[in-house]
Amino acid sequence: MTVQSAYGKRRGEGTRSRPNALAGRIGGASLLSSLQRPEKHPTRAPKIVRCYQSPRSERRVASGRIVESADRIEQDPAMARPPTLVYIYGPPAVGKLTVATELAEQTGFRLFHNHLSIDAVKAVFEFKSPPFKEVNHRLRLDVFETAARHKIDLIFTNNSVWDVPDGRSLFAEFAEEARLRVRAAGGEVLFVQLVAPLEVLEQRVGATSRHELGKIVRPARVRELVAQLVPEPLHSGDVVIDTSVLRPADAASAIAGRLAT
Repeated sequence: MTVQSAYGKRRGEGTRSRPNALAGRIGGASLLSSLQRPEKHPTRAPKIVRCYQSPRSERRVASGRIVESADRIEQDPAMARPPTLVYIYGPPAVGKLTVATELAEQTGFRLFHNHLSIDAVKAVFEFKSPPFKEVNHRLRLDVFETAARHKIDLIFTNNSVWDVPDGRSLFAEFAEEARLRVRAAGGEVLFVQLVAPLEVLEQRVGATSRHELGKIVRPARVRELVAQLVPEPLHSGDVVIDTSVLRPADAASAIAGRLAT
């Protein structure tokens, strides 16, 4: 299915092919608390969300099997799956943390978002310095691998615009290393790309929650980064969600539905 790029035309391209389109949200406060299981929430019926891949069809989404009164994954022993890392990526202000937080609430997966490791490591090493990058990457990979080895489902968020020379290649290399580490430990990785038009990103970037987390908050900076963005997903099979169309809860439900397949 061919859709218009969420970021508009890029270098003469008008339309491009998108794999799957879905969406979601996430949150967390500290490196330790984010890895604790969320508290149980009041039950609610499974949501019905519309997938762009099949615009004329609707399906109920839950993980393992559809259950009337559960907002977490109810795993059927017959459908046992390996521990999973949900790797959510996209540009600043696209809603990665929001979708990841909602996904954690719906599934019980533990949340390890981008800024948890950044804040921990930059307390010791200068941000973006060689030792900062070394320790930050190693910490993240160790968490991914150890979680998979201990059969812990995890959600991770990552900015897909690395503002360094050859940033796209470095971003792709890290994602591939994460996939290899998790698989070697007996787990699987589901890559989820979140997209939204530039004007939507500019509107969201000044949100109070972003100030509190020390995120990018200037529209001009978002424009600079999006100008460097390679809009294509990392892999042809990645879940692709336009967060300007789907609400965070529906996006998270769509991701949970993909986990059940």
